[in-house]
Amino acid sequence: LVAPDRLRFDFNHYQPVTRSELLNIQETVNRWVDGDLPVEVAADVPLEEARQAGAMAFFGEKYGDKVRVVKVPGVSIELCGGTHMNRTSCVGLMWIYSENGIAAGVRRIEAVCGRGLLERTVTLDGRIDRMSRILGGPKDEVEARVEKLTERVRMLEEERGEMRLTLHNQRMATLISAGKKVNDVRVVGGTLPQASRKELRAVADQMRESEQRTVMVLASEEGDRLQLLAAVTDDLLDEGAHAGRLIGELAKRMGGRGGGRSHLAEAGARVEQAGTVLEDLESIVASLVEQQLCASKS
Repeated sequence: LVAPDRLRFDFNHYQPVTRSELLNIQETVNRWVDGDLPVEVAADVPLEEARQAGAMAFFGEKYGDKVRVVKVPGVSIELCGGTHMNRTSCVGLMWIYSENGIAAGVRRIEAVCGRGLLERTVTLDGRIDRMSRILGGPKDEVEARVEKLTERVRMLEEERGEMRLTLHNQRMATLISAGKKVNDVRVVGGTLPQASRKELRAVADQMRESEQRTVMVLASEEGDRLQLLAAVTDDLLDEGAHAGRLIGELAKRMGGRGGGRSHLAEAGARVEQAGTVLEDLESIVASLVEQQLCASKS
């Protein structure tokens, strides 16, 4: 696209154009613009003659025997059927505001010039002005204030994560103290409301470090999805306890899928498919663990 106020240019390239490369392109073009170079147009030039002169043809367009050649001395020469300004200075200034990929190996540059650049500058300045009022400071401090705010949000997220993990560990301790005994193995089953997959793993790791002869299955609901995690302490692995087989059997009963290693395994299912499994999770897990240990002994 070539319009009076903007342009769009697609080209083959194997990776994103870096900011320094874009700035270099922009500086090069604006140097040509500032040079007030003449734009020479020659009509009815034989196609082969134009090609021998080095004229570029873009986008696979088809040309007749006679073509229109547009030339900026020392800068470019191309075949073009459209209109052009008489001198490069008429462009005003060119600013690249976008570069992105639109297909495999194809990049797109978008830029504005002249009146289009003025209008875009006014729009961006208005946005910065609104941001400065929201942040409560002058426009030249917007960047610093946003960086400070972003860092504050990061710290709060970390604190929130630590608090959530503390609450989850407290819930885990309660579940462990109330766990069932299968021979001399403690079986723990329960829910950690709104716990993420990462948080479930952290709680399981904590249990495996602090407890012995324990099998634990935790469930957490996130929207309409149910996340399950099974963990087995290392001292039970040689006796036949296996988190992967345990979680696989639980997932099957819930219409979901799951599996994993002997010490830690995960599964997923839909909440509505869980049925009564969650309500009696600990008893079901106890029964499955007993079967695993008995099978191993036999």
